Amino acid sequence: MSQENGSQAGTFTRARRLVFLVSSLVLGVLVIIAGNVFTLVSLVQASGAAPLWTYWAGVAANLGTTVFLAAVLVWFERQLTTRVDRVERQTTAIRSENAELRAETERLAQTIDTRLTELDEQAARRSAAILERQAEAVDALGEDGSRHAVLNAMRVAQGLGAIRGLGNPPTTYELAVPGGQLPQAPPIRIGYRVARDTDFESTPESLYLRYGDGDLGTTVVDWSSDATVIDVLEELRQSMIRDHDAGRLAATLRPEAIVQNLHETLALAVRRRQGGTTWITGSPVFELVAPGWVITQAGVESEEHRRVVIEASAYEHFEPDLPWGAGFISEHMPAMPTWVDPDDWARGRTRGAIYFEEVDPTTQF
Repeated sequence: MSQENGSQAGTFTRARRLVFLVSSLVLGVLVIIAGNVFTLVSLVQASGAAPLWTYWAGVAANLGTTVFLAAVLVWFERQLTTRVDRVERQTTAIRSENAELRAETERLAQTIDTRLTELDEQAARRSAAILERQAEAVDALGEDGSRHAVLNAMRVAQGLGAIRGLGNPPTTYELAVPGGQLPQAPPIRIGYRVARDTDFESTPESLYLRYGDGDLGTTVVDWSSDATVIDVLEELRQSMIRDHDAGRLAATLRPEAIVQNLHETLALAVRRRQGGTTWITGSPVFELVAPGWVITQAGVESEEHRRVVIEASAYEHFEPDLPWGAGFISEHMPAMPTWVDPDDWARGRTRGAIYFEEVDPTTQF
């Protein structure tokens, strides 16, 4: 009802303005005409009355012109006011639309920020849960040296690429650790074979222990599901005595020591891969050669000194045919730093050659 009243009022106002405009134009024209008539009368009247008619002719002309121009100015003013009002209404509408658009954009941005924050939190929680499960699997090995615990820890390290992979693509992963107390104990390789299911074969994941380096002159003992670490290590010890005349080295094997060394090295390898240690690189770990010394894909690394002490490339010109010990001296092999332990350096240098040069695979430190 109010809209109808407003519309009627607007129509009435426009009608009044139109009547005023037309009336003013007509009045102005009539007054101008009257002025002209007065002028003609002044011409035909006697000389005594002529000035009077001339005066009124001037007044009528000026008044008519003023009224006419006023009507014209009112018309222009109305047109200008209408245009200005239209522009203002359009500007107001545009501002309102812009305000709504800004508000909608802000709501959308807030929604996106909230969603991204939720996604970040979900990703962080998921990542933390995965890291926690991985840590639990490795830590369990420190409390339980069973085959199940070793299998779980090796599976985690394999999944992170934290230990050495064999084959292309890798199907077996190994980590060598001292089989007893250093420095007498020989390195023993704990191997993890991933499960395979192809058109030609289907094999479950498995574990083994290996004595020796390379493919020849070594002893491999599979770790069956019902065997303990004592069982498999005893079988390996008997094979070392029987097949390699290594009774002295076999006597140094200790189940507790090998499980502890494996646990600590796996934990180190996993933390390195996750970036949670002070080690300089995160390269896959091949072997623990001494406390704080490991052989990795980068070379021989020292945790204490936070550096690759011997780069893998330093072994490029190693001469295995030279007399024992002399073959480790080449133009690329760095001199022993004064700040390292000589025994650790010698063991790391010697064991590094097993991985980075062609040497006698049966050689043991």
